[in-house]
Amino acid sequence: GIQNWSNVLEGQLSADAPSVMWRALAGIKGGVDQQVRLIEDLLDATRIMSGTLSLATAPIEIRPVVEAAIASVSATAAAKHIELLPDLHLGGERVRADPDRIQQILWNLLSNALKFTPDKGHVKVSLDRVGASVRLRVTDDGKGIAAEFLPHMFDWFRRDETSSQRGQDGLGLGLALVRHLCELHGGTVSASSPGPGRGASFEVRLPMLIDSTTAGSTWSDEARDSQRPFPVLKSCFSREGSLSSDSMRFSSPRACACCATACVSCSGLQGLTR
Repeated sequence: GIQNWSNVLEGQLSADAPSVMWRALAGIKGGVDQQVRLIEDLLDATRIMSGTLSLATAPIEIRPVVEAAIASVSATAAAKHIELLPDLHLGGERVRADPDRIQQILWNLLSNALKFTPDKGHVKVSLDRVGASVRLRVTDDGKGIAAEFLPHMFDWFRRDETSSQRGQDGLGLGLALVRHLCELHGGTVSASSPGPGRGASFEVRLPMLIDSTTAGSTWSDEARDSQRPFPVLKSCFSREGSLSSDSMRFSSPRACACCATACVSCSGLQGLTR
């Protein structure tokens, strides 16, 4: 697959290789990562619409998850000279959640903020407590959101066509997934913006665990009933449908372990149109 061969190239390039080669490789890997993310979003959307999305929940501290999400986008922020401003007031507060899904929520919100914030802009990430809830806010000074689009911000396949940049790419899945994943955790998400060109803010609230005896009380009946034993696919996708033996032979064991074929069934994709 493409991703496997890009790992081969990365291992073969020397440190003194022409810079254009490294830029080309970075472009290939970035393009593959975008395709993987798109396919995973499509699969998650199918599972949500069919009621088969499974969560691996446990009492977790929220701050380390937020810090990991911030670290995962730090390189993207640095490339655009955008300053990430963490403002994390919580310490050992816990929520009952699937840490991978919470990171997915945060990654989508942070990526969205970085995407629509110009070079040398700012993205602030705050974490605090409001009553019995943990509140996470991602605020940027970017392109902003038109008032007429705000009510549709978290709808499936909706993009802001009123902005000169919003809606240029993507399928309008990321924020819809954020909303549904928040609801499955018994939480909420909302968006606000003073208007185009004046930035935007996204706020997530999740029920906080007071102690281990109240762990079950953080779940709504709807969230609990939505869990089904369906494995979450986290793999690299090969457009060719299989990984070539040559690329597998040249790749490191680590690369082989993380590269797998994702087969999207027709029945699964049909769920998106129901």
